[in-house]
Amino acid sequence: MAARVPRVYYVHSGPLTREPRLWAALKYAGSGAVLDGSTALGIYGLDRYEDNRIHIRVPHSRHPARQRGIVVRRTRHLEPRSTTTRQGYPIIRPERAVLTVAASRIGVIASSVQCGITTAERLRGVLLSLGPIKKRSRMLSTLADVEGGSRSDLEILFVRTLRRAGVPLPVQNYPLNAGGRRLWLDACYPDHHYFIEIDGKAYHLMCEDWEDDLDRQNDIVLAGWRPLRFSGRAIRDRPNDTVRRVARAIGWDRVPAS
Repeated sequence: MAARVPRVYYVHSGPLTREPRLWAALKYAGSGAVLDGSTALGIYGLDRYEDNRIHIRVPHSRHPARQRGIVVRRTRHLEPRSTTTRQGYPIIRPERAVLTVAASRIGVIASSVQCGITTAERLRGVLLSLGPIKKRSRMLSTLADVEGGSRSDLEILFVRTLRRAGVPLPVQNYPLNAGGRRLWLDACYPDHHYFIEIDGKAYHLMCEDWEDDLDRQNDIVLAGWRPLRFSGRAIRDRPNDTVRRVARAIGWDRVPAS
């Protein structure tokens, strides 16, 4: 069948799969085109930000016409050092892909660092080299949170919620020996022996992960600590409730109004 991209044809007897669609988009965009944004992140292994479109980046001198299902970005910053090859595709480097997506979905910064696609240091370096791009200040602020120890977008939002309310902030990445093993508490108040657990909607989908989490929490409790658990929805939709519970746990008496 023929791919529905002008001047590009793919002859095959079966359905059009993802691979020829990517190549058709690259061929359509022309010389120097690379996979970009959420499409590139999917190739790198972070596919939660993908949509049904194919995202392409081209040199600023090129002007491909708009085409349904293809997002083309023109840039003056497309040097050989900013691109690479992955799975045979020409592709933007992960830092550029992350920053492109972060303009609309800021949580990708923490997610990309957490899953090992890049580091906060590399993201900061690339971001500063690009100059005044869209949402630059917000990205820098998020990177500061990630570098401070937050490993997920929910943890970042949790800390920001406490900071806005003026509540004393928890210690992050706190080392603890419990149950005969070395553990790290994502966030805690050591003086009060409270540790914070934040669960996203898709948290611990595998049975083994869930059981490991229960074992870990039991070891921490048996070591004399008490848990405070918050869902992602509670942190996003009921921030004052989150603040009040943390404030009560640590004896902080300036609780915000409802």
